[in-house]
Amino acid sequence: MNAFLPKTTRTNIHLDLKVGQRIELDGEVYTVQERTADGCTVLQHVTANRQIVVSNDEICRKFTEKTFRQLKTSKMLVNWQASHLDRPFDMWPEDVKAATRRKHWYVQGFVDKGLTKRTRAILRALIAEIAEAKGDKDPPSVRQLQRWLQQWFDIGQPDLRDIRVLVPGYYRCGKKRSPLFADEVEDAMMDIINKRFMRPLGQYVTARDIWLDLCASVADLQAALEKDPEAFNVPDRCKDKDGKLRIPSERTINRVLNSFDLGDVTQAHKGRYARYRKYVPVLRGPRPSRPLERVEIDHTQLDVIAMDEVSGLSMYRPWLTLVLDCYTRCILGFYLSFNAPSARSTSKAAYMALMPKTWVHEMYPDIVNDWPCFGKWETVVTDNGSDFISVDFTDKMHSLCINVQQCPVMMPNFKGMVERVLGRLLRQVCHKMPGAAYPDIKEREFYDSEMYACCPVKELVHIITRWIADDYHVSWHYGLKGIPLEKWKSATQANPVRLPASMEDVEGLLSAVTTAGFTREGVKIKGLTYNSKASQVQRMLGDPGAPDKARVRYDFDDLSKFEIQDWRPDDNGQYRWWRLESQMPEYTIGLSERAHDYLRAEERKTRKEGEKAKLSSLIEARRTAVRTVAALEEAAVEGKKKKDRKPLPVRLEAIFGKTSRAELVREKGQEFVDKMDAIYSPTFTEKVEKPNRRRAEEQEAEQAAQYDADAEDDDIVDDTDVQPSVTTESY
Repeated sequence: MNAFLPKTTRTNIHLDLKVGQRIELDGEVYTVQERTADGCTVLQHVTANRQIVVSNDEICRKFTEKTFRQLKTSKMLVNWQASHLDRPFDMWPEDVKAATRRKHWYVQGFVDKGLTKRTRAILRALIAEIAEAKGDKDPPSVRQLQRWLQQWFDIGQPDLRDIRVLVPGYYRCGKKRSPLFADEVEDAMMDIINKRFMRPLGQYVTARDIWLDLCASVADLQAALEKDPEAFNVPDRCKDKDGKLRIPSERTINRVLNSFDLGDVTQAHKGRYARYRKYVPVLRGPRPSRPLERVEIDHTQLDVIAMDEVSGLSMYRPWLTLVLDCYTRCILGFYLSFNAPSARSTSKAAYMALMPKTWVHEMYPDIVNDWPCFGKWETVVTDNGSDFISVDFTDKMHSLCINVQQCPVMMPNFKGMVERVLGRLLRQVCHKMPGAAYPDIKEREFYDSEMYACCPVKELVHIITRWIADDYHVSWHYGLKGIPLEKWKSATQANPVRLPASMEDVEGLLSAVTTAGFTREGVKIKGLTYNSKASQVQRMLGDPGAPDKARVRYDFDDLSKFEIQDWRPDDNGQYRWWRLESQMPEYTIGLSERAHDYLRAEERKTRKEGEKAKLSSLIEARRTAVRTVAALEEAAVEGKKKKDRKPLPVRLEAIFGKTSRAELVREKGQEFVDKMDAIYSPTFTEKVEKPNRRRAEEQEAEQAAQYDADAEDDDIVDDTDVQPSVTTESY
């Protein structure tokens, strides 16, 4: 033994490895050089001039890790025969496996009888015996059996002889064709494919489009070849009968396109995110170990049209923001609004998730089960929406000691749990309601969602709450392998729910924080005035170091709740918030910011230019909206249409077969056209504009911005002599 080889420990395992045998270890091929006295093996690398010593224990460990195998070598095996040994036998076609088993009958019969000679007489008798026993009507010849035996015994070690050595090679037969197209033609074809097909929207490029461009390119090559025959070498097989360059057909181009990797094609057509979502395996994501450790939040637009309780007329698909606990799959909270997703809607959903749901049975007596899911979570997982990455949302979460984690862009599977719950809610709730807006046009067909819409938003909140408490939380969850509510109760016993540090921190989620001037008259914002007689507020007015603008916050779902922050800290170093009372409580109680903006816009249409907004007009507008919603709800119960809609305009020129109205006037005269307009009713010919929700929201935002800009000139004047009854209807 080489004295310079490293020493190894003695082992009690004995392996049968022959000197000269070839093995593969960690992807490299070695030859067994020597067996040592202590049971180790000296391996010589087949290409590099180096040796290694491995113990039998190490070989066994490598074998279980699939990094060690014995190579079945033979001097007579060609490359295609040796490749059979690396392919599992069950992966071959059935006809190939049947032919291989037939060979093995005769070879194994020769081995079982212990025969050593391969004379014709011995093999002829063996063939006849096995053919009769197996019922082989077409037995092999003696020469065939001799070739099969040669393949079998070429494997030196008997325990390594494999039936796969006998796999026939006739499947490799066929005409070995040389390339039929010149290299320059193939290069031109691939250039055209890369420029036209392998690019965005390349899926709309057909093989014929590529073939037409290829014909033009080949024509240029043919012209260059005729001008200089030595420009490039073209074999005769690459020319047609006229001696010109052969052009691939459309079928050939189609075969080339179909041979491309689907992932590469998808990435070229739709981008790397489309390839990731379609062809990259989705692995199991992180799994929390306790409740409220990981929470996912997301938005979706519900597939149902609900009635807007602010205007009483407009009907949209509301947006739902939902918070889900990943460990128990319980829903912690949600928020429903017609407004597009924003930091406000996210904060409202977070507020509901953090607070106990003690109001469920009081507000909805028909709900049977409790909704005990609440508490402060550790990490919230969001996507990259503008509302989630906004400074307002992240600051509010960090003030509650909650970490914010964003998923990669365009990869919703990183928060797939909340995505699945949202899809389940759409299928089990929204798609079964009147006014369902089915996303699939085949499901929707001729169903008029707006005609059958009859559910106000507050009723939709009731339906979703009941579905969560009495359906989802008490149903079997296949991903959880249990019931979410039972999982929550058992998990919170071992890991009790934690509350936020203070209620003031939680209430900050409900407030819109801004700055405003503070004078003796109070704070004026959005035309409303807030003030207080409290001593703390009076002290702030007399403070010589008062800033020009103070920090204020208000609840955007109840404008009667308004607070101002003290600009000087108290004894504990805290900047306290002081309550300011609305000077128009009969109007602001239960009034949302969105409802106030809408009512101001409606009231502004009725007053003359230069007049101030009147409180009585706003109160009357609010009462009108309440009555309108009540009338719509009553109409929904009676099954009537929810709103009067103008019929679509009838084009007179289309009725009389003319291309334009001017042509109809020239031929029939204006008097005739006016008469036809009267017959078909003026409502048919007036312009009907299709409702555009985005434009309506933009106009609403512009009006709100204009009101804020002209707040001093558009203050609301209290012209009411008698205090009206306060309505608690919330919008």
